[in-house]
Parts: sequence; structure tokens; C-alpha cells
Amino acid sequence: MRYFIFFLCFISLDISASLPTKEELLHAGIPLVEITTINSEEPTCDYVSAPEGAVGESIANATKVGGRMKIWMGEDLLYDSGDYLQEKSGMTVKIHGNTSAYADKKSFKVKLQKKSDLLFRNSVDFKDKDWLLIRTEIGFEGDHLLYAMIGKKVSELTGMPYTPQNCFVNVMFNGDYRGLYMLSETVSRNESCRINVDKDEGYIIEKDPYWWNTSISLLTSIYQLHYTIKYPDSDKISESMLDEIQYYLEQIELGLLNGTYAQYIDVESLARWTLTHDILGTADAGGSNIFLTRHDTNASTKMVMGPLWDFDSIMQTDDQWSRVHGTTDGEFYIYELFYKYTEYNTPLTEAYHRLWNQYKDTLFDNIVLYLNDFRDSVEGKAVELSQTWDDSRWVSFHQPFSEIVDKAINWFTHRRQWMEMTVCSTPVITAPAFDKSAALNKYDLAGRHINSSYRGVTVSKKGKKTQASPYMP
Repeated sequence: MRYFIFFLCFISLDISASLPTKEELLHAGIPLVEITTINSEEPTCDYVSAPEGAVGESIANATKVGGRMKIWMGEDLLYDSGDYLQEKSGMTVKIHGNTSAYADKKSFKVKLQKKSDLLFRNSVDFKDKDWLLIRTEIGFEGDHLLYAMIGKKVSELTGMPYTPQNCFVNVMFNGDYRGLYMLSETVSRNESCRINVDKDEGYIIEKDPYWWNTSISLLTSIYQLHYTIKYPDSDKISESMLDEIQYYLEQIELGLLNGTYAQYIDVESLARWTLTHDILGTADAGGSNIFLTRHDTNASTKMVMGPLWDFDSIMQTDDQWSRVHGTTDGEFYIYELFYKYTEYNTPLTEAYHRLWNQYKDTLFDNIVLYLNDFRDSVEGKAVELSQTWDDSRWVSFHQPFSEIVDKAINWFTHRRQWMEMTVCSTPVITAPAFDKSAALNKYDLAGRHINSSYRGVTVSKKGKKTQASPYMP
């Protein structure tokens, strides 16, 4: 036993010795984010599981800890929030995420007390209070080190109207090296640089599997999908706005059934969003990554898809469509549009093919060029070095950096070939589909449309209701 203990001690000493000093971090080639909290307090949270009938694991009661943030590049101090003074200086930090928060290496949400652009783009337009420090990770399907970077680039190349910007950084938290992170914008309203929705009438919503862990969520009556409200904040949203959002979602879903969906949802954005996921090969359709926005409540204003978010499952659907196309109820509407109601799918199919023809000749070449350039760049070399420090800090083992880049290049090279052969024909998925007749003619006892998977008491009648009551746990 004493030999085993000695071996563990040897490993511990070796790991400690391989952690970087602050001087090494300053000169790594990427920014160093240095966070110091009041009394070195660590943010905490409670861990919660979904109630019966829902899915997922998440966190609750995440504490906000006040402190100071500095960002360095070399010996240059690029940013200093100052000491924490509510609404005047400093920042607060809390644990961020759902299932990712269960890992030892946490992601964090940072709220500045005074707006600033932490990506230093030399314009006041980019100033904001809300920022994320997203952990790099190794996932179930391989090394995710570059996934957020790749997802952002593809989103930009396909012309998504807004793509959250980010960059690699090293993080020290109360003097402790926490590893390699992505410093990122949040999905939030900012009319000058993020999502431009009207301050009073606009909204941002998310088709969200973690609806059960929010103060307000909406349940659609036809497709039985849960949405949460990202803007306005829950303490600022009115009952009339909730009713407006609920009503509009019902109109979209009825439009999917009767072919009028193009009156309510911006088809170009829906096609662009779907195509981007197909290029990326996204395997997660149920996760928290489906955002929709509406600028205002004018009758002529349509719902817009995006932005894309949460790229943890990209490059995983080899030789098949991304899972946003859907094969079962409860994911999203793409299956219905592409595969079920062919008499109504013309607007989306035409927009999808038009965008594919616009980007197919250059997009994949640009992805490969971007990855090769990143590998040889100062930032790429810094990420490669920082990855080894992160491995030592968290006793994890990434693939060699160059192999990660090669794997991504090979994946997109093959993806191009598959899509060139496949997009030209109407894609077909033989899988259970949503029961249109049941949706139009059956209701639960609350008067809401239900789908074919519903197992409660139903009422059948002619006619249809178009609005359900918001779910407020």
C-alpha cells in the first residue's frame, strides 16, 4: 500500500510542477483573465434533476460573488474592472451551465458593473455587461477543444445575422490556474452589437429542455414544445407580452399544419440556420441551442431563427443530416417541413437550395484554410501550449493539437462530398412523424391541442383553439 501512496504523491507533485506561473501565462500568446473575488470566495450552486416527465440535470441557487477582473496580454494590462462596488465598478461571477456545471472545471458568467468590450474591438458599440467564460472540454464523441471556434466560423461563413464572438483565454481565479477557456459574448439583447430587438416590444426565446428550471416557460398546444424567455428578463416581462409570445408561437405551429408558416417565420433565416447545422453535422437537437427572435410585435414582423449556440455536438453526424431535421416529436419543426407535408414545403426547400448554391463552392475551402491558418498562428501555438497546462490542471488528456486540426479538416472535406451528393435531391427520413389529424382534432382537458404521443384524457371536437396558458412553475 505504501508504494501505491508514494506513486500517487509522485503524480501529484509532477502535475503541480507542470502548472504555469503567472509570468508564463502572461507571455503564452493569448490573453490572461485574472479574477479575484472578495475574501477569495468561490461561487457555489445546488445541483437539481428534472422532475418526472422532463429531462436533464441542471443547477439552482447559483451564488453571485463580487470581485475584480483584469485582462492581460503580455505585460500590457488591457482591462481592469476595479474593485467591486455595485453598479459602479468591478463585476460579479457565478457558475454557468446545466450538465456542464457538474464537472470539476466550471464555466462562469461574468456581469460587469460598468459596460465594456472585453474583446477589445475599438468601438463603443461592442460594450456590454454580460460575458461568459466557457470551459474547453473533452466530450463523449471526441476532443471538443476547437468546437466553439469552428462553430462560430461556420456561422459567420453562412451569413447568420448574428454570431456570438469569442476568443481563447487562460484563466486564473483567486491565484489558482483554472485552465483554457473561451471568453464569449452572451445571447442577449444589445441593439448595436448583439441581438437587435425592440427594447419594449421585442423578445428572444429558446426552445429549451431546461424549461422546468426557469421561473417562466411557455408550452405550445399543438407540438407540445417548451420555450423559455431570454429577453425580457423574467422580472420585467408583462402578462400581455407572455400572451403575445404564446399566441405567435401558436400561429407558427398552425401555419406549419396549413401551409401559411411563411407569414409568421422568416423562411430565409430558417433555411440558413438549418443549412449551417447540416454543414456542421450537429448531433444535438434537444439541447439548449434553439433560439428565435422577434424584433417587435407588429403584424408584419416575423420570427427569425438564431443565433446558433452550443457547438458541443458538431462534426458527429457522418453521412447523414444534422439532427435538427428531427426524427421524433418534441425536437423542432424541420422534419414536418422537409419530410411530412411536401405540399407546403416549397418556400423552405427553395431557400435552402438557393443558399446551398450560394456557399457550396467556397465555404468548405474557407473552413480548411481557416483551420490551417489557425494551426500556424500565434494564437494557435498559444492554445496548443495552454492545452498542455489545462491537461495538467484537470488531469485530462487532449489529443495532440495538430491531430485535432487534422481531424476537423478531414471531417469537413468528407462532409463537402456527402452534401454535394445529397443536397441536390429532396432529403427523406423514414421515421415516426407528427400526427396532423390528432393535432387538429384532439385536446387535453385544459383545451390545448395534443399530439399523438399524449397519454392523458382527450376531447375531440370540430374547430380549433389557438392559445394555451403559459406554464409558470
